[in-house]
Amino acid sequence: MSDCSCKGSYDPASVLEKEKVESVIVLGSGFKNCQKFHQNVIDALTEMKLELEPEYVRDMQ
Repeated sequence: MSDCSCKGSYDPASVLEKEKVESVIVLGSGFKNCQKFHQNVIDALTEMKLELEPEYVRDMQ
C-alpha cells in the first residue's frame, strides 16, 4: 500500500494531459546539478510518453 494520499492511483501523464501542458521550462545557471536536473526532466517526460522538449534557460537576468 502506498504511503501517499493518492493510495498509488496517481498517474502524472493523465494529469498533464488534462491540464494540456504545452511547454516545460527548466531554469538553471548551467552548472553540473542544473544540467543533471534538465536531463532528469527529459527522462521524466520520456517516461510519461509526453512529446515535449524542455526549454533550458540559463540567462535569468
